[in-house]
Parts: sequence; C-alpha cells; structure tokens
Amino acid sequence: MIHLSYSTYVQRPGSFNAPQSGFPPGESVMTMQSICNAARPFIITGAVSVALLTLSLFAGCSRQESSDALSAMQTKQPAPPSRHEEVMPEKDPADGSLLTAKLDAVGIPVKYTAHFDGDKLTRIDEVRNADGRHGEYDFYGARLVKYSGAATASAATLLIEFDMQGAVESAQADPSPMAHSEINAIRERGQLLRSHALAQRETRTHRAE
Repeated sequence: MIHLSYSTYVQRPGSFNAPQSGFPPGESVMTMQSICNAARPFIITGAVSVALLTLSLFAGCSRQESSDALSAMQTKQPAPPSRHEEVMPEKDPADGSLLTAKLDAVGIPVKYTAHFDGDKLTRIDEVRNADGRHGEYDFYGARLVKYSGAATASAATLLIEFDMQGAVESAQADPSPMAHSEINAIRERGQLLRSHALAQRETRTHRAE
C-alpha cells in the first residue's frame, strides 16, 4: 500500500518562506498522472512476483504428480511367471485333439500346441516368445523320433531323427555343422514339452468332468 500526501500552498506576494512543492511553475497540486507514474514500478514488481510464485507452485505440483504416477506404475507391474508355469491357455477344441499352453522351458518362454490322436500325443509345435522362431517335435509313443525347426543356441535350422532307443539316426543343420550339445538340448526340450502337455491334458480333463 502506497500512502501519498500533499499540501497546497499559496505563495503570498513578498513571502519567501512558503514551502516549495517541487512541481513545475504554475502547478501547485500533484496530479493523478504523477500518482500513477510514482506507483507504476511497485505495481509491475508486484505482478512479476505473483507470476513467479504461480509458476513455482505449478512446477512443484507437476513434479509431484509425475513422481506419484511413476510410483503407481512400478507398484502395478506384475511379477514374472515362475519356471514351468502355465499362463492363460487358449480355448481348445472340445474333442481334445489340440491343447494349447505356455511354458518357460529351460529358460526359454514358449507357446506350444500339442496334437493328440485319441489319447496318444503325436506332435508338439512350439513358438518361442523371444524371437518368434518355431520347432516341431514328432513322437511315437513316449519317444521323440523327429525334430525340425530352429536351434536353441544358434541361428541354424535343424533336422534331427532319432531311433526308438533315442539314438541319432541323422542330423542336418543349415548352416552346418551341428554341435552335439544342440542335439541334447532338443532331446531335453522335447521330453519336457511332452510331460507338460500330458499333465495339462489330464488336469483339464478332470476340470471338464
């Protein structure tokens, strides 16, 4: 608040003691224009201060809202599925000829479809989540007799055939050669997928009953 006071002095002829008003000759009263000129710096300074305070409050609120949103997102993130955990299987045909499931198979998450002929598992088609590569496992009874598809540790494409004792009858890789460890990895994955598919089919059959 600015308090301005002024007085009007009339100079008497021959008097030299009258107070000097400081105005230009012919003016003895402070005009409204003079008041505005005097108050303008204070008005501008006050407006700038209010604007800066508003911006500071807005920036502080924005930072707080961003922090709260980030915390909420981190809190809502679901935990990754554990190894060998089935996740949201799709609906399969009522005749039981197909079974679709998801599995973390030896550290590689996959989605697979198991093919049944009656009660016998004949083939499993897998698609690996990380790169979309796929493989086909053919079974005769409990034995893996053929694999065709992507390698597990390289970019090669494999074709492996096994006899009824589990020995390798033929193995081809493009590009070649094929490591012996790759053959063992395919054999292990085939048996793991088969065991999981049979267990899932048994569980779903009981649920349907």
